[in-house]
Amino acid sequence: MARIGVVLKPFPYAADGITVEPLSKGDERSFPDPIFDGLEATGYVEAGKKDKVPDGGRGSDLDARFLAAFDTRLAAASDEELKTIIARSGTPYTGNLIHAEMVAAAKLQLVREAEGAEPVTGVDPNSGVTEQPLSAPGAPTPPSAPAAVKAAVEQESDDQSGKAAAGAKPTKKKD
Repeated sequence: MARIGVVLKPFPYAADGITVEPLSKGDERSFPDPIFDGLEATGYVEAGKKDKVPDGGRGSDLDARFLAAFDTRLAAASDEELKTIIARSGTPYTGNLIHAEMVAAAKLQLVREAEGAEPVTGVDPNSGVTEQPLSAPGAPTPPSAPAAVKAAVEQESDDQSGKAAAGAKPTKKKD
């Protein structure tokens, strides 16, 4: 069950375990029981005026179960599934491909949708990914996307200058 606490001393808090937010003195926040007990014992929070939920805790217990299930499902989702959720924002994922960061971005999009934002369809979830792919053990590291583009442009310009040189007539030097 969750308990309402009032912050006595400022501290950073990550309710979802990923996104850290600073809590200031006087902020009122809901904390899971074990966290509330520890924060109260160390003097960071005290019980708020509405410490208990009016329905006897059934709503907060249901909320806690919902959030735990939601977090578990997103944490277990594949990177492709997370990129698909994130792409519904209308922009493909362009951040670091660290799973925890992708989970946080997917949560943000799902919250937007829960608040009424319409999901955008038709966005390729991989179009924003520009990280260098990993190579197989023992294989050379593949070039990064910008390096590959640069190499292709240089190759094309070399090919064109080579064709021009092959078709050009030699010029006579004047003495």
